[in-house]
Amino acid sequence: MMGRREIIILIFSTSLVACGSDGLDDLRQFTENEHKNRKPRVEPIPEVKVYEKYAYTSYKLPDPFAKDNLSRSAVSADQGDSNGLGPDLTRPKEALEEYPLDALTMVGTLEKNKERWAIITVASAGGEVHRVKVGNHLGRNYGMITEIGEDSIALVELVRSSLGDWIEREATIKLKE
Repeated sequence: MMGRREIIILIFSTSLVACGSDGLDDLRQFTENEHKNRKPRVEPIPEVKVYEKYAYTSYKLPDPFAKDNLSRSAVSADQGDSNGLGPDLTRPKEALEEYPLDALTMVGTLEKNKERWAIITVASAGGEVHRVKVGNHLGRNYGMITEIGEDSIALVELVRSSLGDWIEREATIKLKE
């Protein structure tokens, strides 16, 4: 059994531990005083703009989403304009006319019998390789090659203006380095 002396030591050490501090009293007091008068600021919820419906009720106007309005085949030969430009829709399409110009990459040139050829790859078709010369067509805008240089291919495309007339637009395909 425990003696009197041991019991007194136990009571005394327990009372000392109970009176002790963990040294964080000043930190607790600081945070309590610092944040006592502060209130959090909450941003107001932004005002929701009401969507205004628009019903396309003009039955006399053509449907802007009809397939005929979106496809190249809707352009017919009798829709030529006053300046005499327009694509020849009776000529057979060449292989590179199904790709946009940004899918075509010039990778080099060849020269045979004083005739220069350009080598073009099609990235979207798994790197297909094609050989073209001046007069060949490529791109989706009826582009025709006008010149083949050492580091570029110059071509002229036929596109519709905002007024519906055909206009020529110059384009270039640069040699891939």
